[in-house]
Amino acid sequence: MFERTDIFVFPTYYSNECFPLVLLEAMQHGLPCVTTDEGGIRDIVVKDSGFTVHCSSQGELAKETADAMEKLITDAELRTTMGKAGRTRLEEMFTEEVFEKRMKGLLVESLGVTPVHDSRFLDEPSDKVERKVNG
Repeated sequence: MFERTDIFVFPTYYSNECFPLVLLEAMQHGLPCVTTDEGGIRDIVVKDSGFTVHCSSQGELAKETADAMEKLITDAELRTTMGKAGRTRLEEMFTEEVFEKRMKGLLVESLGVTPVHDSRFLDEPSDKVERKVNG
């Protein structure tokens, strides 16, 4: 489906929208996104990778979504630019590697430990940690 698509539209009106992975899938395929600024969406789609519309009513949502879609439909260069920016954002912010690095950093920080790197494995830090000593 994504391969035959030029624009991805996700006009959710659900105020508790968490983190819809379908937006990441669209970005993976280089598609500019049109969506709302509900929940975690505002952290996924930013101004250079698509349009996020604010909706205080369903009528406003429909109008703002249609306006954003029209801009993308009529401007092939904008579609391409936003699609590439979305793909770049996905690769920089939302890959498994980035997730693991952030999660490890949060865990290390919360435990008050410093990772110890084993030089035998240049690309991979060891699982060993040293406790920080205060004082």
